[in-house]
Amino acid sequence: MTHRLKQAKQAVQLRRKDGELLGYGLSVQLPDMLLVGPIIASREELAILLIHELAKEAEGPIRIDLFSRHQRVIEYLRDRHLGEIRIPPVMLKNADELPGNRSQLVAVAAQVFG
Repeated sequence: MTHRLKQAKQAVQLRRKDGELLGYGLSVQLPDMLLVGPIIASREELAILLIHELAKEAEGPIRIDLFSRHQRVIEYLRDRHLGEIRIPPVMLKNADELPGNRSQLVAVAAQVFG
């Protein structure tokens, strides 16, 4: 993740007035597209705000690898005609689920970093 931070074109945080972190996201400019992710947010509405902020000045294709459980985010992207919506598979080895609280993980940094 430290390497991804160094690559980031933009990093955005959402905080309460008291400083509590509610969400964050990164975007990385690749030669042929803007990659948005990871997106971590306590609520889907906040994830949408993060995606909007990170992608609003993109001048070409945008890629966001979403998790299927975030239907509101998927609907937001579809309503804005952002092209094909693909949900990447999550593969696990020797486990039934990903460790930790993954409910706030909306988009991964890239499939390889999931």
